Amino acid sequence: LVIGSQCMQQQSDVASLIAAVRALGVPTYCIGMARGLLGGCNDPPTVFRHKRGAALKESDLVVMCGAVLDFRFQYGASIGSRARLVVVNKSWAKTMLNRPPSLSVAADPALFLGALGALRPAGCQWPAQDDWMRRRREDDAAQDSSIREKGEVEPASLLNPLHLCLAIDNVLTQDSVLVLDG
Repeated sequence: LVIGSQCMQQQSDVASLIAAVRALGVPTYCIGMARGLLGGCNDPPTVFRHKRGAALKESDLVVMCGAVLDFRFQYGASIGSRARLVVVNKSWAKTMLNRPPSLSVAADPALFLGALGALRPAGCQWPAQDDWMRRRREDDAAQDSSIREKGEVEPASLLNPLHLCLAIDNVLTQDSVLVLDG
């Protein structure tokens, strides 16, 4: 599941969107304005942040909700050729952009996810994906480690932006609000 910015357009429905995605329990990447939707360090084990391209290449089914197949997805080429592709977007034309989907849905992607989450019966288990999920967790851990290593480097001059961001992250609480201008 790829959750994009369109899912965040109705701020009053964000709690319902979070509940629906958690109920689905499928591997999820949040992009654009949806980054951080499911929390930072408290992400459920099905939410990933790094190496999205590798995950999409190995997927059997990709559901794009409120995101388009643009340069970030190599115009659809980053998704494995055998994968079924479902694209949900408010714009019918954007559901068909760059790679024909197996199913295109012209609808509000947040409402779509809410309805989909409500359809999953309690206790329903998805087929075992242990190896695939393990690789995603390893990819995330390796990338997080690489970011931390790069952030530890203090240059002789100028500022290491990763060092600054990691220092800020160390003092933030879960309910912190950042206001940035730049």
